Amino acid sequence: MRLQTSVSVLALAASVAGAGCYPDRLDTTNYDVVATVYDTSATFNKPTFAMSDSIVHLVPPGGNDNISRAFDAQIIARVRQNMTARGYVEVANPTTADFDILLAASTTEYQGYYWGYWCDYWGYWYPYGCYYPPYWGTYSYTVGSLFVAMTEPSTASAGKVGMVWLNVANGLAGTGATASRLTAAVDQMFTQSPYVTAQ
Repeated sequence: MRLQTSVSVLALAASVAGAGCYPDRLDTTNYDVVATVYDTSATFNKPTFAMSDSIVHLVPPGGNDNISRAFDAQIIARVRQNMTARGYVEVANPTTADFDILLAASTTEYQGYYWGYWCDYWGYWYPYGCYYPPYWGTYSYTVGSLFVAMTEPSTASAGKVGMVWLNVANGLAGTGATASRLTAAVDQMFTQSPYVTAQ
């Protein structure tokens, strides 16, 4: 099985903040990335699919599940809508479906600091320069990952799930998560996967 990866860079963000940056400069829509991996030997033009009615939360042992379920129904509905738009027909039993769609989510929290001088706000007061001392503070943000996977039950075997298509949408979560961003991420998974079609 040979895997091929497709990545849509909705934004390039290796770091969030550096010296002199302010928290309000963090635009959450600029930190979304959708990556797709698929089995190039798989045959996707089969008619039926089944789908989980819930999103599994991937939480480390002993960790707290801080992942919101506010958008679960929307995500599930959007994946379903994209699948049916590609010509697939949903069936109830995943063991008899040609494909089974699985969904999961995880989060990772990051913390950092910002700093600057009062002259950033008020300018220079000649001949005194900036006001001192400089101000500083801390910030934190949560990066959430949404996983959408397609397995082919007929190819599953002991210890293997027969996965043929895997998508990961990474971006800011928590208060940064919005219906429009999540819809865009799910749609992008299918946009960059033209081979996923029952036709």
